[in-house]
Amino acid sequence: MLNAFAPPFKVVAIYFIFAFCYLLAFMFLFSYSNYDFESYQFKAFLHCFFAGFALNIIIGSLYQLSSVIYEKAFFSIKGVFFVSFICNISLAFIMYSFLNYDLELLKYSVFAMILSVFYFIVLFLISFFDFNNIAKSALFCGVVFLVLGLVCAGLIVLILNGLIYLDYELILHLHIYFMLGFILFICIGAASVLLPMFALTHKHKNYLLWLSLVAYFLAFFHKSIAIFSLACFVFWCLYILKIRTRKAKDYWNLNIVFACIGSFLAMREFYVLDYALAIKLLIFATILPFIIAHIYKILPFLIWFHFISKLIGKIKVPLLDDMVIKKAAFFTMLINICLVISLYFNSSIYLYIALNIGLLINVINFFTYINYKGAKNEKASN
Repeated sequence: MLNAFAPPFKVVAIYFIFAFCYLLAFMFLFSYSNYDFESYQFKAFLHCFFAGFALNIIIGSLYQLSSVIYEKAFFSIKGVFFVSFICNISLAFIMYSFLNYDLELLKYSVFAMILSVFYFIVLFLISFFDFNNIAKSALFCGVVFLVLGLVCAGLIVLILNGLIYLDYELILHLHIYFMLGFILFICIGAASVLLPMFALTHKHKNYLLWLSLVAYFLAFFHKSIAIFSLACFVFWCLYILKIRTRKAKDYWNLNIVFACIGSFLAMREFYVLDYALAIKLLIFATILPFIIAHIYKILPFLIWFHFISKLIGKIKVPLLDDMVIKKAAFFTMLINICLVISLYFNSSIYLYIALNIGLLINVINFFTYINYKGAKNEKASN
């Protein structure tokens, strides 16, 4: 099924490569994390992570995951590379515009990025239209929320440039609501498939996921409903880990637990209205470890499937677990925990740099398997 519907690995890889580039670029904006929540420097910091790293990871993953979940191929993948370059170049100008308060450049950059992301959205919406399970429903709702979030982004830059007159605070809140909903819904859809698969759970219920999905639609009216929605998703993740068949504590499930704990910390800060700290906890203690956990699983599998599986029977091939440098994976998680603790005091750029080094050691190692030929004189695997 993966071979029949999934796009070539290079389609996924281009978005992942851009994502890692922005994760590295994030260190140059790290000092702005202590700026005022309303400052344009803080907005550059936020967009580097959410639009640069998270959005690229999500789009790249959706090209692969959607085809498998819906059991259909994308309507087309033509122009993916050109569009991904336009999207990410536009994003770089968006961050430059925030840092230099250049509203004219911001306007053109935002609309260029919106149009490039809309290319993916249109392909997704005409390729997949199915709601018969939680994964398909959540992914579709997530993409719709992405549309609405981007529309709000366009309205915001028009307001800032004095071209239209609408309630700026309302549109900004809608933009945040839709974009966070997009991330939550994609996490729900992806996790509903990936967590049971990686945890080897065979009999589980998805009531909490449905409750999380439905509750977020009402979250616009009060932040406590948004907190409740996220809590439902987190408790479902912990439930899956609790009933898992594979009981070993590895770099994947420990990062998931870390992300769950981090989400509770973020929810607390949202509740007490410390939005700056809540957002930083959402970034470093929730979304980042959740994504890192699945990078250790998804990226090795994709490379193994596309480049190594064809060698089965010819030479001895590595297992997926063999492709992960475990000491680097645990080092990255430990540094991430230290980084989160530092958020309550004085955030350390050095911890973030160390985190990147630990993660990239594994990512670079994964990509080396693209040219895997095996050792000489190895006996063929069974």
